Amino acid sequence: MRLRYDEHKDDLTQPLCIASAYNISCTPGFEPDYAGLQALEPDNIG
Repeated sequence: MRLRYDEHKDDLTQPLCIASAYNISCTPGFEPDYAGLQALEPDNIG
């Protein structure tokens, strides 16, 4: 399932880390690299 960054940006900051959908290894308190997410999903940036 492909997630749209603009729809899930709030969830991306949570410890459960929706960014795992982008194959990013997440740990509690992990804050994803938004620039990296943009590079992975350039067409989905709001």
